[in-house]
Amino acid sequence: MYTRYFYIAAVFTFFMFYSCNNRDSGKAEIQPEDGYIHDVQEPAWSTITRMEKEALNNIENKTDVRVYQNTTVYADMKIGDFLDVEINEIASLNRNVLGNDIDTKLTPRKGIIYAYSKTGWQLSVVFDNDIFDNRDYYFTNGLRVELVAPFVNHSPLKKILPGLKDAEIDHNGFSIAQNIYTPTNPDTSIILADDHPFSAYLTAGQFRDNYSLKRKLHMRSEFRIGVIGPSSFGQQVQTSIHEIKPVGWQNQVTNDFVIDYSFRIEKGLISNSHIEINAMGQANIGTLYNKVGGGLNLRVGNFMPVFKGPFSVFENKNPRGRVQYWIFVKSQADFIGYDATLQGGIFSKDNIYVVSQSNLSRFVFQSSAGFAFYYNSIGLEYEHFYETPRFRNAYHFGWGRLKAVLAF
Repeated sequence: MYTRYFYIAAVFTFFMFYSCNNRDSGKAEIQPEDGYIHDVQEPAWSTITRMEKEALNNIENKTDVRVYQNTTVYADMKIGDFLDVEINEIASLNRNVLGNDIDTKLTPRKGIIYAYSKTGWQLSVVFDNDIFDNRDYYFTNGLRVELVAPFVNHSPLKKILPGLKDAEIDHNGFSIAQNIYTPTNPDTSIILADDHPFSAYLTAGQFRDNYSLKRKLHMRSEFRIGVIGPSSFGQQVQTSIHEIKPVGWQNQVTNDFVIDYSFRIEKGLISNSHIEINAMGQANIGTLYNKVGGGLNLRVGNFMPVFKGPFSVFENKNPRGRVQYWIFVKSQADFIGYDATLQGGIFSKDNIYVVSQSNLSRFVFQSSAGFAFYYNSIGLEYEHFYETPRFRNAYHFGWGRLKAVLAF
């Protein structure tokens, strides 16, 4: 019965993503009310020449140049006054349109200007561990490495990763991740009933991040494949970092192939340079997780709106954007249909011990709080998590996460 409800919820979430992805964006003329330019004086905008508007609309590649938020436009401005990018980086479909109306040195006149020219490279490393909560069980260790690079845009897997059709920003990258789980006492070979089984998975995947500044939307989709069980090297990793070697790994879930297809979308409800509130929906479908959920995210500080830290570091060419910092709070609730870290792989039948379907918690609540600091191309975040029990008779649980980012 629960599985049926899950798939109904998953189909509903898919259509929500599909409608966002296929909304007709056209090739709208840039106007003050379209979300790109704020604080525009109406009479001033009308005096900007049609040639200058046309030049903005005829950029060859949307990831070449774009005017962002919080730009103040005045009557005596030209395009070069509110684009902060070198002239040789602008590629127009009709080069005669640009003519002499763009200064050779493009600098902002006034306001906070956000413009970008090329997709950058970004490396991020995420480290999860329950030691930050003084525990050593359940989700005990995690490591995820992501690389965003221009060449990933040409990967054939991009075709199966949905995005927003009117997105001004489209980043693609590769990921590798390992998560490790243990029972409350990993130092015994006795199987503990009503506890978390020893399990670990290792995956590699490709992800896509889309931003629509006009609609204040951020979509992330990812496709991962990998393995759960001994071939994920969970035992070796945990043994190497513990003085007392866990002896219960002989009871871990058996090897199985895993696929995970995930979607996440955020909609900005309130968005400016100092406070942001987003509504979020997400879904995982595959043999690793089957779940769907949603929640709210809040952050307060000094940052670039809509973006999440790392991308804004190399998208923002304005010197004022070199320092960003904020505190944040997140909350979400998930409906769980299947969890291979508790129940073992879908195709494996010879597990020594797993949590039964009837003992799985169908609704799980998770909240977190943390802070972030970014300077130039380097960023650091810390986030602390709280989670309600994921199975019957389990404890409430917490862990910490460190994230380091380098954009280049």
